[in-house]
Amino acid sequence: MKKVKAFTIIEIGIAMLLSAVLILMCYKAYNIIDKEIFFISSKANKNLEELTLRKLITRDVLEANKVIITRSGFKCLDTSFTADYFFEDSLLIRSNTHSDTFKCVILESTFWDDTNKVLMPGSIINRIELLLEKNGKKIRIVQERPTASEVYLNE
Repeated sequence: MKKVKAFTIIEIGIAMLLSAVLILMCYKAYNIIDKEIFFISSKANKNLEELTLRKLITRDVLEANKVIITRSGFKCLDTSFTADYFFEDSLLIRSNTHSDTFKCVILESTFWDDTNKVLMPGSIINRIELLLEKNGKKIRIVQERPTASEVYLNE
């Protein structure tokens, strides 16, 4: 009679137990990594919205011929575009060919001209200072545009 070489039940059981522990460790590591990726991507999305708002204000203010204070925000005027910024209760709305809405609370808005006076609606401005609150974080946006002589010549 030939002797057959094989594993015993105990050896197979130990191999299965080690495999199960290894699979459990991989599953836990995957869960931890998945939670971290979700946290990082949600934080990045919040920062992306803030960055987008800063870029839009910067582009609109610098490209405009005139920036005028309105009763509910400010308006950037140029020959090729008009961008209106409205301050609502907890929203900052930018209206151009399409609308962009940013969910944030406007804590303070100050508008200046080249004489560094605080101005009223209808005035042409050269500097905008906004203090916003978004998700409990205070954000200060300051945008200044160079003084152009044509602004005063076209009045």
